[in-house]
Amino acid sequence: MDTPATPFLLLPTYPAQFEKELRHTPLDVLTLMAQTNADAVQIKAHGKRLVLLTAPELAHSVFVTHAENVTPMPLTRSMQAFWKRKTWFARADVQKATECLNKTLPALLKDGGVPPPMPIPSATTLEVTTLVNAWTLQAMVLLFFGTTAPSPRHLLLLDEALAVLEHAGPLQAPFPSPISMLGHPRLRKGRRQLETQIQAFLTRDSPSGQPSGLWHHLAEEGAPDLCVAVFVLTYAMILHTASFALLLTARHANLQTRLRAEITTLLATTPPDVDTLNLLPFTRRWIDETLRLFPPVWGTPWRVTDTFQAEAWVFKKKQVVLFSPYFLHRDIHTWPGATAFEPDRFSSPLPLSEMAYVPFAHLPLGTALAPLIRTMSALFLAATVQQTVVHPQELLSSDAHGGMVLQSMPHRLSIKPYPI
Repeated sequence: MDTPATPFLLLPTYPAQFEKELRHTPLDVLTLMAQTNADAVQIKAHGKRLVLLTAPELAHSVFVTHAENVTPMPLTRSMQAFWKRKTWFARADVQKATECLNKTLPALLKDGGVPPPMPIPSATTLEVTTLVNAWTLQAMVLLFFGTTAPSPRHLLLLDEALAVLEHAGPLQAPFPSPISMLGHPRLRKGRRQLETQIQAFLTRDSPSGQPSGLWHHLAEEGAPDLCVAVFVLTYAMILHTASFALLLTARHANLQTRLRAEITTLLATTPPDVDTLNLLPFTRRWIDETLRLFPPVWGTPWRVTDTFQAEAWVFKKKQVVLFSPYFLHRDIHTWPGATAFEPDRFSSPLPLSEMAYVPFAHLPLGTALAPLIRTMSALFLAATVQQTVVHPQELLSSDAHGGMVLQSMPHRLSIKPYPI
C-alpha cells in the first residue's frame, strides 16, 4: 500500500492467470479490485492508472464537490463507428432529448397500452432473457412507433440487429485497455441493419408520413441524432432490468408468493397497467431493489483533468476514475446485508448519501429514461407473476456481465401456469 495520501493498491499488471480472461470481462476486473474493501482502489497496468471508487461518500466528493476536475472519457473507435461521432452527445442535444422524454413519456405510458407477456399454457423451461425479450420487442415498437401488431418477420430482424449491439460496451464509453471489450467488427453493420428495420416500422404503419410514438416526438423536438441512442439504451435497460427482476422472483419463493398475493388481491385476472402499479407498493419496491443489485449503468470511466484531493485521497491528472454504481450499491457501510435481496429496504426513505443509490449514474439521459425503465419492468413482472410460477432450473456461478448495460447471464427458469 502507498502512503495515506494515495492509499491505492498498485500492481505492475494483472496476474498472468487472469490476463486473458479479464481482458474480455471488465466487470470481473472491477470485482477483483473491489475485494480489497478500501474506499478506492488503483491498478497500474499497461501504462494506465485506473481508480475504482467503492465508497459513496468519496464518489460524492469526486463527482459533485470536484466535478470541474473530471470529464467523461472520449469514445473509442468502435464506439465512434456505432454512434457516428467522435465524442459523446453534446450536453445541448441530451438536454433536448431529456426535455422531450419528460414531456411525452407520462402520456405515452398511460395511453399507449402494454402488450401481454408470452402465454405459458403448460409447464416449460425457458432462458430468462428469451422470455423477457419477446415481450420487450413488442413493447418497444408499440412505445416508439405506435405499432400494435408488428410483423413477426420484422420483429425477428429487429431482434437480430439489436443482438449485434449487446456487447457494444458500457453506456458512455468502454473502459480503457486492457479491461475494455474488443470492438465488435459488426457494430457499423449492426447500426445500418437496425436503422433499416426501424424505418420499416415507421413506413409500414404510418404510410401518411405521420408516425406516432416516442421516435416521432424525439425527431420533432430537434433530437433526431439521439433517436437511435434512446432506442438502443431503452431496449437494453428494459430487457435486462426485467430479466433480473424475474430471476430474483425465481430464487425467492416466499417473496414470490407475497408478490403474487399483492397482485392477485388487487387485480385478480385483470392485466396490470400504469394506474394500477401505483397500488402495488411491494412490486415497485421489488424493482427498486433489483436496480440496486443490478444497476443498468454499471460503470463509466472519467478522466482527471487536474490533480485534486478529495477527502484523504489524491487524484492525479490523466488518471482514469471508474464510477461504478454496481459497487457503490454494495457498500456494506451504507447497505446492511448489501448483497441480500430485500425489497423492504425501500418501504421508507433511507438516509443515504447522493451517490449511495444511482442505478442510472446521474447521467442526464439515463435519469430521463428511469421512469420508463421502472414502469415497463414492473408491468412485465406483475403480469408474469400474475399468470405463472417460476423456479430456477440451474444455478450459474455469476448473475451478470457488463455490456452496453449490465446484462443478465443466460439462466434457465422452470415456468408453470398459475394456478397450477
